[in-house]
Amino acid sequence: MKPKKLLILLLLFIPASLLTCSFHEFGHCLTGEIQGYEMTFGLNHVSVKEGHYLASDHEWLITLSGPLFTLIQAIILWVFIEIVHFLYLFPFLFFSFFIHFAVLFFGNLTMQDKAIIARGLGLSTQVIIFPLLILLLFMVYRSHQILKFKWYHQFLFFVISLICLFGIILIDEFIL
Repeated sequence: MKPKKLLILLLLFIPASLLTCSFHEFGHCLTGEIQGYEMTFGLNHVSVKEGHYLASDHEWLITLSGPLFTLIQAIILWVFIEIVHFLYLFPFLFFSFFIHFAVLFFGNLTMQDKAIIARGLGLSTQVIIFPLLILLLFMVYRSHQILKFKWYHQFLFFVISLICLFGIILIDEFIL
């Protein structure tokens, strides 16, 4: 891959991270609003503006919608990559995988969306998170093959995603 294309690709991780996180949180917020709650959200959180959820199934459905929005985003992007082989969609797909992968190492896993969904279903967190990760990783891997990336590209994508995620957490924590 030519250096200019790689640079553009790496720079696209900035809007990819912002849009993916916003879309994920928007999923939570939209579901809450549909259920009649006044919601507030940032780049890395969503909550009821005042009070609390009136029923546990409301919280469960609102929690489910964020990962579901991200999964739908990933599937649509993957299909487009499969069909048209458009290189510059890959950061958006990769970051959809990365945000679900990163929760294994950062933050309190028991408070993450997948853990709340699992508890609502009476399952262990791993029963939810690993199939989701495997599906997302499959899409990333297939796209990696189609777009003919080298393995060191994936390392660069991982590092830039980590930096972007850290930036999002800092912006959400200290600015928004």
